[in-house]
Amino acid sequence: FVDCVTNQRNNNRIIIETHSEHLIRKLQVKIAEQNNGFTNDMLAVYYVDKDDEDGSTTIKEMRISEQGRLIDEWPSGFFDKASELSLDLINAILNNN
Repeated sequence: FVDCVTNQRNNNRIIIETHSEHLIRKLQVKIAEQNNGFTNDMLAVYYVDKDDEDGSTTIKEMRISEQGRLIDEWPSGFFDKASELSLDLINAILNNN
């Protein structure tokens, strides 16, 4: 995906519908690496949620920083427990160094 989008000759755009935390995380990593031409302004992530009570649908843009970090808080339940534990591990490492 990254190679396809960063190829300036083709001016490609890709639309992907996913429930994959791994895909979103990998795109964050590619942005954070900052050595492949893939930047946060090349990626738009939208969270679509349907209200069970009235059937209405909301769409929220989930912004990603220049360093690949999530700017907006994701709705609960999107990322699984493994992500929470990974964040806990990173915070514990940072706090002990």
